[in-house]
Amino acid sequence: EWGVAGWVRSLELTKVVAKALKEPAGTDPFKYVCNLSFADLEGKLEAEKLSGLVAPVWSAIEKLRDQSAETGAALNAKFATEGDAFKGEMGFG
Repeated sequence: EWGVAGWVRSLELTKVVAKALKEPAGTDPFKYVCNLSFADLEGKLEAEKLSGLVAPVWSAIEKLRDQSAETGAALNAKFATEGDAFKGEMGFG
């Protein structure tokens, strides 16, 4: 059955946001995102006409910082050792 939520998921908006937040060459993407300031995030998203996403993306960055991992690889390893610690937290409309 067609629905707005499913249609929006099909738009691949993650690519649009990822493009706006693309890390500079040679930069660790995890550290880059964790070190973004609110002003940096706001500027990058506004430049792509995505200012409505500043609040939810900022909230996600703050949660990412709280994961107590030094790198993206360390964060992946942490999730692997904790098993299904996050099982059920992601919902799909």
